Amino acid sequence: MLNAPVASRYGLNLQQLACYRNFASRSPVQASIEPHPEVQGLYTLTLNRPEAKNSLGHQLMKQLRNSLQTFKHQQARCLLINSAVQGTFCAGADLKERAAMSPEEGGDFVKSLRATFSAIAGLPVPTIAIVDGYAIGGGTELALTADLRVAGPSAKFSLPETRLGIIPGAGGTQRLPRLIGRSKSKEMIFTGRFVDAEEALDIGSASTPEQKSIQASLMCSQPMHLCQCYTSLVQAQNNAVLCMCIRSITCCVMFFNMCSRKKGMNEE
Repeated sequence: MLNAPVASRYGLNLQQLACYRNFASRSPVQASIEPHPEVQGLYTLTLNRPEAKNSLGHQLMKQLRNSLQTFKHQQARCLLINSAVQGTFCAGADLKERAAMSPEEGGDFVKSLRATFSAIAGLPVPTIAIVDGYAIGGGTELALTADLRVAGPSAKFSLPETRLGIIPGAGGTQRLPRLIGRSKSKEMIFTGRFVDAEEALDIGSASTPEQKSIQASLMCSQPMHLCQCYTSLVQAQNNAVLCMCIRSITCCVMFFNMCSRKKGMNEE
C-alpha cells in the first residue's frame, strides 16, 4: 500500500474541490468516472446523490459498476474517489431501500456491494479517496478500498452497523485491521463511534492535505512500469482480502435476516 499524501502537483486542495462540487451537483448522474481536464492519466470517480447524502442505492451502484467497466479500458495512472456533495463523502447503504428488501434481495445487494468494492480495490492503478465529510458504514468501506485516504478537516469515519443489528458487509472487517491493526479496528467496529480527521491521521488510516507533502512521483512514472510495480505490491494482499470478504458475507446475510436488523434500520 502506498504511503504518501496527494502531492500539490495534482492541483488538489479543498477550495478547488468545493468548486468542483458546485459544478458536479448540477448533474443528475449519481456516480461517474471522468478524466481530469488538465492532468493526463488522472481520473476522478465522483459520487453525486445529494438528496440521500450519497447513500449507496441501486441506481448509484449500477452507475458505479458501469463506470468501472469503462474505466478498465482507459490508460490511467491514478484514480481519485471524491464526493460532489458538501459535508458528505458517503452515508453508506441506502437504509430505506434495504429495509424494504426481502432476505434474498438483501443478500444479493450485499454480495453486489462487496463485488463492486473489491473491483475498486483490485484496479491496477493507485487509488486515492478524498474524504472531507461523513463517511459512514459503506462510505468508510468505500474509502478503505483506496490505497490512500486524504482526510479534510470535516472528515468523519464510522462503521456503525452493530448499532443497526448487522455487521459491515463490504470488506470493512477485513481491510480496516490490515490498515490500523486489530485492536483499534475492534474498537471502531464494536462501538460504531466516529473517528475525525485528526484521529484518523494518528492511527494511520488517513493523511491530511495540511500534512507535509513529499514530491509526487506517480504522474512522472511510466504507465507500464507503474502498473507492474503496483500489481506486484497489492495483488497477493487483495486476493487474501477477497477470500475473507466472501466468508464475511455469510455472516452479514445471516444478521440481515434477523429481526434485530429491521428494528435497528427502522429506528435510523
